Amino acid sequence: MQIGRMTDALLTIDGHPAPLDRLWRPFMSLSSAREGRRAARFVLSADAAALLDRVRERYAQWIREGEEDDRLTGTTDELGQAGYPPLEALFGSPDLLRLVLGEYLEEEVFTALLPPVADPATVVGTWAIDTVDSVRHDAGRILISGTCYAF
Repeated sequence: MQIGRMTDALLTIDGHPAPLDRLWRPFMSLSSAREGRRAARFVLSADAAALLDRVRERYAQWIREGEEDDRLTGTTDELGQAGYPPLEALFGSPDLLRLVLGEYLEEEVFTALLPPVADPATVVGTWAIDTVDSVRHDAGRILISGTCYAF
């Protein structure tokens, strides 16, 4: 597992290039903080091979845990129903790619791509991620898009 932030990530907010330190992922839902704030669309992109290398170990661990849960409960989720495919195989299934990178491994993905927010008081003039609506693979890059709110 590689430590540190990836350096090739790119960000747009409402179609305009933006510095990565303008976007952050809150630890709690924005449900009560959205009111009166401006919503925007973000697209965060990174080299696919490098990002998958960052999350590969955690994905393998997640699969082991999922298989054990399946065995204990007799049920499985969409990823289990797909046979717990290798990460690269998810490129052909946008729904599974979003499930894995946008939900299951969300913390690992955003930690790899975004600088940390050292002090919540410094978030004025930034954008907080609210939802990840899509994760797709295109031309060797992973594109993560969703809704963010101005702070």
